[in-house]
Formats: sequence, structure tokens, C-alpha cells
Amino acid sequence: MSQKRATIKDIAEATGFSTATVSYVLSGKLLQRINQQTQDIIRKKAEELNYLPNFLARSLKAGQSGFVAVLLDKFDESFVPEIIAGAEEVLNQNDYNMVLCHLNSLEEVQHKVNRLLSHSMDGFIIRSGLFDAINQSHSIIPSTLPCVRVARPPTAEHPAALVSLEKIVKLTVEYLLAKGHHCLAIDDSIPKSRRDGLANLLTSIGKPAPLLISSQDPDEILDAMTTLHNQATVLLSNDRSAVDILLRAQERKIKIPQQFSLLGNDGLDYGKYTTPALTTIAQPRSEQGACAAQLLMQWIQTKKKPKTKLLMPYLIERKSVKKYSAK
Repeated sequence: MSQKRATIKDIAEATGFSTATVSYVLSGKLLQRINQQTQDIIRKKAEELNYLPNFLARSLKAGQSGFVAVLLDKFDESFVPEIIAGAEEVLNQNDYNMVLCHLNSLEEVQHKVNRLLSHSMDGFIIRSGLFDAINQSHSIIPSTLPCVRVARPPTAEHPAALVSLEKIVKLTVEYLLAKGHHCLAIDDSIPKSRRDGLANLLTSIGKPAPLLISSQDPDEILDAMTTLHNQATVLLSNDRSAVDILLRAQERKIKIPQQFSLLGNDGLDYGKYTTPALTTIAQPRSEQGACAAQLLMQWIQTKKKPKTKLLMPYLIERKSVKKYSAK
């Protein structure tokens, strides 16, 4: 037979304090008005009675469910867990629970979003190209429901928390020029928006547009780079691809950065364990998740749509980019 769930009234009767005092202590409210000894007695008795807060009753009273859905395309992307961790920390601080939803195909987007809506989500955090593809033709989430995008550009209806594309491009070009490089190659792991931004900035200062290597296969990329015969060339790749390229280069006895330099574009920790260690333009990952959750909490609590928040990239300089003397 299941044990009856203890209530605030039960704890009040067991301790001799009023239900209001017990409620304040267990909810963490107005603690400055209640002495520490009283708080300790109430918490100890709550633990003895296996008291669990009734979040459903609390949420019905507040008119909120206490749940936020996070829509993601890929769980295997190396920085996604850190985005999730950053968001979850902020949600926990605000007594919110996270519901993760992995979108696998266009066909299931509407079904999964509808199912989440039927469970009264208070808001959504979105990082999904599949969602975007469907949402462009028709809105699948009510416009009155708070939604914030993370690590993706904002839309007219949904603000975002993301790293500034302009700053990523500017930092990349400034660093390469400072190292004496005059030629940039980019593989397919770099998003088109970033490739276009780099091309526009380089041509605006009289430098050649980047060479696009239409592949993410390490051998094909290495073949393309070693046929350039231009040591002052830097290959830009995301960190995961860059690590694969470094490992394959070792097997093929291709020397980096002696034959060409390699610059990452994420700031993932495993880049420091390669030979040579990977220089990379780092993007704050957990901070993006935390910022997205903060924007969402602000929207839920104030009923006012927040503005997009841009975070700044930063350089982690290691050993994979060679410095050339200025000519």
C-alpha cells in the first residue's frame, strides 16, 4: 500500500508552526523573517516525512506549468551538451524544468511541437534547422508564447542568444593578417553565412576571397591543401573536422603548420590534445545556453519580448598556425 504523501499541513501539525510559516520556509520565501532554528526544524521534519513540493498545484495557482521545451536537431554536435547545460542551470535557478526534444525529420516537427504545446509549455528554446524550415511557411508555435533561439540568427518573431558573426569574421581576419597569412581556404564544415562574411571582409580590404574546398573528408581536404604550394595559406574548419584533419595529416606525414596552417572555429577542449595543438576561434557555448534561458525567463516573467543578445568570440592560440615575417 502506498504511503500517503505528506502535506504542508502535516508538517505544520508535527512542528507546531503555522502552515504559512512552513510554506515560507519550504518555498524559500521571506526567510529573512524566520529565524534559523525554526527553518532547521521545519526542513528536518519535511525530510523525515518525505515531503515533496506539489509543483502541479503551485503551477496551476501561478498560471504556469514550470516547463520549458528545448528543440534541437542534433545531439551529436560537440557543443550542444554545453548549450543545454548552460540553459538548464538558469532554468533550475528559476524553478523551471527542461523538456528536451530531438527533431529527426521535417515530418515529425509539427507532431512533436503540438504534443509539447498540449502539455502547456511556458516557452521554447530553439536550435533547429528543421523547425525553421517548417516555421518559414507557417507559424507552428502561437505568437503569444515566448520562444528564444540559441546559436542561430533571430527572426522577426523570435529573439536569439548567439555569438556575433561580425565579430567572428573580424577576429579571424585580423588574426591571420597579424600572423602574415594572405590566403584563406575554407572547408564545407563552415556555415555559408560565415563563409560569405569572410569573403566580403577580405575583398573589402583588397585580399583574395577564400578558396572553398567542397568537402568534409580529411583526405580530400589534405589533397587540396597540399597541392596549393602556398605555405602562407590557412585552412579554416570547425574544431571537430580540424581534429580529424590533424590526425589524418599525422598518418600521411603531412606537417602542420609547416606545409599549411589550420585554424579551428569552436574552441572545443579536445583541440588542445592534438599534435600540434589546435589554434581556434572560440565561441562561448554554455554562456549561449544560459543567455537564451535568461531571455526566455525575462519574457515569461515580464510578458515583454526581449532583444537579441550577442556574445563575443575569443582567440585560443596554440600551435597550428604559423607566423610569417611581414614582407
